[in-house]
Amino acid sequence: FLTDTAAYADVVLPATTQIEHLDVVPSWGHLYLGWNEPAIAPRGEAIPNTELWRRLAGAMGFEEPELFASDAELLHASLERVDLARLRRDGYVRLSVPEDLQPYAEGGAEGPGGVIELRSDRLGAAGLAPLPTFVAPERIGDPQRSLALITAKVHTRFLNSSYSPLPGHGDREGEPFVELDLRDAEARGIVAGDLVRVHSRHGSVVLPARVPAPAESRVRSGVVLVPFGWWRPQHEDGGCANDLTGDTLTDWGGGVSYYDVAVEVERLDTASGASN
Repeated sequence: FLTDTAAYADVVLPATTQIEHLDVVPSWGHLYLGWNEPAIAPRGEAIPNTELWRRLAGAMGFEEPELFASDAELLHASLERVDLARLRRDGYVRLSVPEDLQPYAEGGAEGPGGVIELRSDRLGAAGLAPLPTFVAPERIGDPQRSLALITAKVHTRFLNSSYSPLPGHGDREGEPFVELDLRDAEARGIVAGDLVRVHSRHGSVVLPARVPAPAESRVRSGVVLVPFGWWRPQHEDGGCANDLTGDTLTDWGGGVSYYDVAVEVERLDTASGASN
């Protein structure tokens, strides 16, 4: 699938899927490493990313042997303390860490004195808040009415933004939507099923509204929920939740501050397309 991100590219190169290339799978919440044996040959013109790197290195005239190592050689070089033969035979191997793993039981954290810092004077010296500080997002329109946006992971048949265009996945989840608290919906003349425009100072997206009964609501008053994972072609106006987020970066690390977005929601007159 050509994703929304890939649609920005001038050149798109087909990459193999997990069942088409050799790899190892790191853990997510456990201490085991998994072996990924290719089950089928690559389809069409697809090649592993590692093979693309090797071809690019050759085309650009590089000669360092490390740039041309095979996938098996890369695994051997990066996993010196892992028995790869056993890993391939059994499919998994436990990492070489103690059974009772308590990495900070005797200190050793990066803070002064080997302890974890709740207040960091080093951050203060760098011009940042020494304690995590909440700064309310910039409001739009009436500051007493604007709503805080969350883009929550609520669907069971998606993996982040993967699978939503697949039959049996996106179609079984229904459609993109915005969910409001009943009090916020009533204040805006919105009822369940209305087509609404959710807009911030950065952009807008048109979505059907969901307004659960108070006992079933997942959001409190002042908050709206737009699930993430849907792609642009699955929206009424070709937009998506990303259009609502802006260029404000976090002060620690320079990431995108997804949860610092204020929005307003307006019911659309479906006959004219105008907001009410």
